[in-house]
Amino acid sequence: MTEMRIANKLIPLFIFLLSLSAKAQHQNYYQLDTLHPVHDLKPFLKILPDQGFEINQLIKDSTLSFLPRSLFPRNLDIGTTFWGKLTILSDAEIQNWELHFEDPRPKNIAWSRSNGKVDVFGVSAGQVIFHKKAGVDYPKAERDFPDKWILNRVSLDIPPNSAITLYIKVRGNSFGWYPYFNPTLRKPGFTDYHPLFPFNPSFNTFMFGATFIIFLYHFLLFLYLRQRIFFWFSLWLFLCTCTQAMTIGLDAEYFNGNFPQIRFALWLLIPNSMLFTFWFFGREFTNSQSQFPKIDKFMFALPFVMIFAIISALIMWITRSQPILNNNISYHFSFIILYSVLGLILAVILALKKDKFARYFGVGAIFATCSTLLGGLWSSFTIS
Repeated sequence: MTEMRIANKLIPLFIFLLSLSAKAQHQNYYQLDTLHPVHDLKPFLKILPDQGFEINQLIKDSTLSFLPRSLFPRNLDIGTTFWGKLTILSDAEIQNWELHFEDPRPKNIAWSRSNGKVDVFGVSAGQVIFHKKAGVDYPKAERDFPDKWILNRVSLDIPPNSAITLYIKVRGNSFGWYPYFNPTLRKPGFTDYHPLFPFNPSFNTFMFGATFIIFLYHFLLFLYLRQRIFFWFSLWLFLCTCTQAMTIGLDAEYFNGNFPQIRFALWLLIPNSMLFTFWFFGREFTNSQSQFPKIDKFMFALPFVMIFAIISALIMWITRSQPILNNNISYHFSFIILYSVLGLILAVILALKKDKFARYFGVGAIFATCSTLLGGLWSSFTIS
């Protein structure tokens, strides 16, 4: 009698365990319901760090251990390439759907976003039936969707009553940001899930236009008067305009679509040159060479801290084939922090002078260097 009671209690437990086992097996693939327009595939994704694998090796080698994405850190290793794998089953035919790899940093500056390269292989019955590409480091002509490079996506068609296994190879971009997957499958008409750029487009257009007009005005003054103060101010404004365009992605489609191999070098040159040209303009504005000859020596020397950092980073970029920003030249942000601290000290000294031009420039420089300092601390992950 006692055995019967124990058996009656164990049977429901056994059924429950069987259901869990069946559910676990079900998690090995995703059953697509076409009535739903958006499908989150992240729980079904398994990944594997790359060791020089070819796609045919991944298909045939059953000893390779793809592990659930949840077992890896939120941010994957910088500089490491990863393979992902997931299987989709569909009872109904799907056409012109899009497989997206959602950007985990949609509010970051546009120029640094996107995976570097994404290769999506579709496999059916052990054979590769398609190979599609996405990612900013692929030229526009090679991407499955040439436009909107920030959105890593490929088209996906599945015949009715069939299964397709996707092998996905992702590499971080040339800026050295970590690679990401975050796959979602989206029906046509349901692909605009977040803005392409982090700020309001109308505000961006206004600020870019205003900066460009101010630059153009002072550049024409330089051409007419041939005075160095207008040269340095117009050069600084030009770099500000280009930096703003890079931040919002205004010119990124052209460069990232046609010249992805030089995008990192452009980023090093343009925004960072904006930092040191500011002080060359300050020397002319305050007439420090005659008004403050001792301070002028520091104002002249300070920009070369930034110039040295830019040249060093460019040399490392030329001599190394791997992404270098976050893992190999993290000292670059240390230089920016040092440069900002030294600039802040110099700005306070100028703001305390009785000369009104020195005071005006010093107050403005305090705000500028504080902003640069915060940017350097944020980029180096000192603050968040």
